[in-house]
Amino acid sequence: MNSYLAKDGRTFILRQPTASDAAQLIAYSKHVFATTDQLLTTTEEYTMTEEAEASWINSINNSPNSLLLIADFEQSIVGFLFFIGNTKRKTRHTGEFGMSVHQDYRRLGLGQTLLKTLLDWASKN
Repeated sequence: MNSYLAKDGRTFILRQPTASDAAQLIAYSKHVFATTDQLLTTTEEYTMTEEAEASWINSINNSPNSLLLIADFEQSIVGFLFFIGNTKRKTRHTGEFGMSVHQDYRRLGLGQTLLKTLLDWASKN
């Protein structure tokens, strides 16, 4: 868990989510899907249950070539990044990532910080 200063002077935390964040991550995801057309998933397609989300979080956190990060501001999720590494031996160094920032927290440097953290993690792993 690391603290960062946003461009407006507020402090936010970047951390890996845990299973206990499942309900809040679902609510965040539903909000983001409903407020942008820039993501591939639609609100109707997103049918994640809290149990399934908790299981997904645990499986990604236990994968050595995958990463989940949330930007936390005053105990609310305001940003999210995932990197899912491929499992085949020849492509384990590659993967898929996605990132979103809540519309009320854009242009504050959260996305830049999430992406920089991913790149730092990738260079070490």
